[in-house]
Amino acid sequence: MIERSVIEGIVGNPSESLSVELKRWIDSTQPGGIEKIAKGVLALRNRNGGFFVVGFDDMSLIPDVANEPKNVRELFHVDVIQGIVSKYASDPFEIEIAWGDREGRQYPIIVVPSGVKVPVAAKRDLKVGSRTAIRIGAVYRSEEHT
Repeated sequence: MIERSVIEGIVGNPSESLSVELKRWIDSTQPGGIEKIAKGVLALRNRNGGFFVVGFDDMSLIPDVANEPKNVRELFHVDVIQGIVSKYASDPFEIEIAWGDREGRQYPIIVVPSGVKVPVAAKRDLKVGSRTAIRIGAVYRSEEHT
């Protein structure tokens, strides 16, 4: 369980690093959103853990309030996100969903645990239209998945 002060710090003063990935709002049920989540969490796992924060612009670091979905808690329910991890990770690992609050809005943070012993690769392909967005056997790293 992640400390509340860490979550509040990430949401209160967001910034990207090798262990913190910021994304605008995405739909975890659509191929494009699944791609971003799968690549992001695999990359963080291969960097020995971190935080995948949804709802912030990664350039301006401000909340993406204009694109906030109405069903945030459903889209980022732990079972939905864990399902994506289990489907695409060659060595599935357990994630946690933490919720940060900023100005009355809730922001999901996918917490990727540390403790990686071997790199995690994608165990299946994901097509987005005619493009192969995730390739079986690919090992994603923080600098190459965005």
